Amino acid sequence: MDQKENNNNDNLFKNIIFGNQVQNSYGNFRSFCAAIAHQDQINIIMDYIKTNEKFRRYNRFSYAYRVYEQQQFFVTQDKPGQEQQENRIIEGFHEDETLEGSGEKLLHLLQKFNVENVLIISAIQQYNPLYRFEPSHYRIIVERSKDLLNNLYTKVIQQEEEEQKQQEALHQQSLAQGKIIKVQAKLPKTQIEIPQFHQQAKFSKPEDRLQNRPGHFYAENPGFKPPKKSQQQQQQQSQLPPISEQKKLKDLNMRLKNIAYQLEKILESLTEKEYLQFKFIAKYDQNKLVEKVLGLIMLIFDVDSRDQLATDFDIQNKLQNATVNDLTEKKVRKINETLRGDRRLNAYGLASVNPLISTIFAFIVLLIRSYEIGNDMLKITQSIAVQESEENQLLEDPI
Repeated sequence: MDQKENNNNDNLFKNIIFGNQVQNSYGNFRSFCAAIAHQDQINIIMDYIKTNEKFRRYNRFSYAYRVYEQQQFFVTQDKPGQEQQENRIIEGFHEDETLEGSGEKLLHLLQKFNVENVLIISAIQQYNPLYRFEPSHYRIIVERSKDLLNNLYTKVIQQEEEEQKQQEALHQQSLAQGKIIKVQAKLPKTQIEIPQFHQQAKFSKPEDRLQNRPGHFYAENPGFKPPKKSQQQQQQQSQLPPISEQKKLKDLNMRLKNIAYQLEKILESLTEKEYLQFKFIAKYDQNKLVEKVLGLIMLIFDVDSRDQLATDFDIQNKLQNATVNDLTEKKVRKINETLRGDRRLNAYGLASVNPLISTIFAFIVLLIRSYEIGNDMLKITQSIAVQESEENQLLEDPI
C-alpha cells in the first residue's frame, strides 16, 4: 500500500508544470501548475515544493485551487429512493502573510478560466526581507499565472486538433480504398501534461540508440573530437551553482535577518520623550558631529532644512516605517563618503556627545548595510540564475 502511494505521489510530482520566471529588485517570480484529483493532494504537493532541493531558493508561496468533487451514489433502507447528491466544486486559496491578497487573485484567475482539478502556485524568491511588497507586484503574480494557464490551454487545444486531423486522414484514406476500415490511430508521443493523465515515457531517439551501441565510434568519445551537442547540454544542465556562492548567499541572508533584529531592538528602545528631545536637538544643537548626523537624516528622508526637522518632521513615524526603499545608489554613495571623511563619526564617538543621536546614527548605518547586502545578494542570484534555470528544465521545460 505504501509503495503504491509513493508511486502515485511520484506521478503527482512529475505533473508539476513550470512557468517562465520574471526578476526585479524585489525578487524572482515564477508560477507552477499541477493537476490534482482531490483536496488532500494539495498539502502533498506543497510539502514537496517547500522541502525539495530543486525549489530551495523560493521563500514566499501563495496558491489557489479548484477541485471537482463527485458525490457517491448510495441507497439506504430508511430512504430506498434516495437520489444521488449534487456534485460540487471545492475551491480555496492560501497566501504568505507578507503577500496578502495574492491568493485571492489567483483563485479569481482560476474562476475566470473556469478550470477544475488544478492547483496554481506562485513562488517568489525575495532577495531582501526589508524590501516592501508593492501593489505592482500583484500584477506580476497574476500575469505569470495567467500566461502559464493560457499556454497550457493552447497546447491542449493543439493536441485535440491533431487528434481530429488524424481521424479525418484515416477516414479519407478508407473512402479512397472503397470501403470503411476501422483503425485505431497511434498518436505521436508528446510531453504536454493534461490534468489527470500520467506523463508519457521518454525514450531515446533511434539514431541515439544506434550510435551509442557498444563498439560504435561515437560511444568512445575520443579526446580530439568534441562531444555531441546533446551531451554538451546534459553536461551544462547537470552543473549545479558553485557551493561557495550558495554559502555566501545563505550567509548574507543570515546577516540581513540579524540586521532586521537589531533595527527592531533600536526602535523598541526609543521612547516618546526621546522623540521630543530630537526636535530640540534639531533646532538648537550646534555640535559638528551632531550636524553631520542630522544631515544624513535629511538626505535619507528628503528633508530640506533643520527647521523642517524641528517642526514638521515626524522622526518617530519615519524611523518606524523606514526601509531600504528610501535609499538610492546616490544617497548611499554620499553617506559612505561622509562616514569615510570623518573618523570620529561613529557610534562610540557620538555616545559621549549625544546618546540619542548615537542611537539614530546606529540605525542609519544598519539601514545602509542592509541596502548594500541586498545588492550583493541580487548580483549573486543573477549570476547563478541561468544555471539554476537549466537545472529546473531537467524536470520540465517551461511552457
